[in-house]
Amino acid sequence: MPDDRLAGARPGRDTTSEATRLDASSPAWRPFVSPRRYEQVASTNALLVEEARAGALEGTVLVAESQSAGRGRLGRRWLDPPGGSLLCSVLFRPRFSSEDWFLAPLVVSLAARAACAEVAGVELSCKWPNDLVALPGDLKVAGVLAEAVAEGVGGAPSALVVGIGLNCNWPDGFPPAGKEGAEIAARATSLDRLAGGPVSKKRIEAAMLAEISARWGELNGAGDSFSQLRARLLSEYRASCATLGQMVRVEMSGGSVSGRAVAVADDGRLVVAGERGAMAVEVGDVVHLRPSGPLAER
Repeated sequence: MPDDRLAGARPGRDTTSEATRLDASSPAWRPFVSPRRYEQVASTNALLVEEARAGALEGTVLVAESQSAGRGRLGRRWLDPPGGSLLCSVLFRPRFSSEDWFLAPLVVSLAARAACAEVAGVELSCKWPNDLVALPGDLKVAGVLAEAVAEGVGGAPSALVVGIGLNCNWPDGFPPAGKEGAEIAARATSLDRLAGGPVSKKRIEAAMLAEISARWGELNGAGDSFSQLRARLLSEYRASCATLGQMVRVEMSGGSVSGRAVAVADDGRLVVAGERGAMAVEVGDVVHLRPSGPLAER
């Protein structure tokens, strides 16, 4: 999925209509639902971060068929067959406090979840902080990565780029043989394997972007209704979050904490109740553990 590094982007053959290839300078461009497409880029997130710094408009969307340097959290490699995943990055310019910017990746996650249910008939769950998974087994289907963007050196962030990599169709023989392929097979899957047949990546993309447009448009223009919409979004996320109630290990840069995930706080942090009491975790990678007996990874 998208990473935080920039390399050159190579536009490829675009088989979509002329209208969908128009950029934000065209009167036909519509925010969030008129993506610009590439056959291959190094990273959709990295490319859109640079465009955001140059003043790109909110609602700019980049979609690529493949990435040569895609990364997930902590620099992990994103490995997938070319064309098999929806690789997409979206530019947001929140009008509300930066303390609530964590809502943007929630909007993307919930929009993708709704699109998968609508188009593929597949019900996914959220895994804190940034994944969509299939139950049982917590098999990863999508990952979301958000990056704050400041325009100018030392400036305060003024935009947010949120990327998603969503496994849509895996060909026979994928994941590949070998250690890396075996690790993917044990931890991830694709929509077509969950649905029992190929799914339309274009329809999922269109449904997801329409959901993002509607949800973000309502939230970002809420004014006095913001707190009510914020609470509703958090409630929806909590209801779909497979992490809540689980025994977990949260791996952070300075160590790890284990316990039961008891809440997603109003500020988006995960509350873990362990031997030393409850702790609110702002960022980290979560491993779901077996609910009984010796703690072991699921």
